Amino acid sequence: AIGLASGLCTWLPRRLLYGGVILSSIGLGLFTGVTYLAGMARMFPFPQYLSTVEASALLAKPSSGRVMFSNGIELVDAQLAERRPSAGQPLAITIVWRATQPMSQSAYLMLDVRNAENQTVAALDTGNVPRYSYVVRAWRTGELVRETYIVPLGLNPAQIGHILVGWRVAVPEFIPIKTLVGEQISIEVGRARLGGQAVQTAAVVPLAHYGNKVDLIGLTKLSDSVMLQWRATAAADHDLTIFVHGIDHSGAIVAQSDVPFEFAAPYWVPGDVFSQRIAIARLEQADQLQIGIYDATTIERQAPAFERRQSAREQVGCQFCCSKINSQLSPQVCRNAKARHNLLATQLV
Repeated sequence: AIGLASGLCTWLPRRLLYGGVILSSIGLGLFTGVTYLAGMARMFPFPQYLSTVEASALLAKPSSGRVMFSNGIELVDAQLAERRPSAGQPLAITIVWRATQPMSQSAYLMLDVRNAENQTVAALDTGNVPRYSYVVRAWRTGELVRETYIVPLGLNPAQIGHILVGWRVAVPEFIPIKTLVGEQISIEVGRARLGGQAVQTAAVVPLAHYGNKVDLIGLTKLSDSVMLQWRATAAADHDLTIFVHGIDHSGAIVAQSDVPFEFAAPYWVPGDVFSQRIAIARLEQADQLQIGIYDATTIERQAPAFERRQSAREQVGCQFCCSKINSQLSPQVCRNAKARHNLLATQLV
């Protein structure tokens, strides 16, 4: 009995010791595995998938803006958080993607912001940002993925940025898009105002106000064109188009040009000052210029009002005598053809 008790006392501690070592090893292994997986999940995040209800509502919208890349990734939707981000604020754009087939190779999104001269002013390569780097197994065929991309913007003059996106594989090779005009490597998904504060100018008496949106503050007539200087007073909901009519002594339109604002109206900030040159054929035949603005969507004209004058709502534009331009320039209010003819007869030299 004494020997048996002595043997048990020797055997149990060893087994308990061995069991403790084994259990602690298992626990350490589990802790290490969970920590590793958590780190990998943070390093290579999985996409944020839309619910069935959200996906159905989005797919029910018109599909004109959808684009298919050759690797099977489809661009379903793209929305800007703000078309006129304030100075120093980054650009945020939310894009919805869908993998239409099983992914066999990792791909990285390239987001490029370019100015009117097609120069890159900001860019994002998700291959360099683990936050946006999805591994192949993260894509679930047929389901919609929503991701918001943040693009830092540098100090840029006030201008319109064209936002383009494309995909590349691990090596520097772009994935093409098949379009009606052939293959291309990127597609424009939106436009936004890039930086630039409103220009502070001395008090300039406007030549005319147009629809409480923009003031005409300068006009220079060249041999084959006119240079117009504008000052924004508010942002417009739609694009606006400028029209310039050249009118002869009989009141007939002998020259005409309709062009959109190069600095598009939806991106204006009150106080913005910008110029635009407009080429006009047969301008030399005109005795008067009629300058106006209309909404490019509704074709509704913005009635001009003149400084210290009553609103000329029946006017299609603001009229200027060509002989007065570049000297003592002032708008002429002509309420009908007879008044226009009399004005021309008395004021033209």
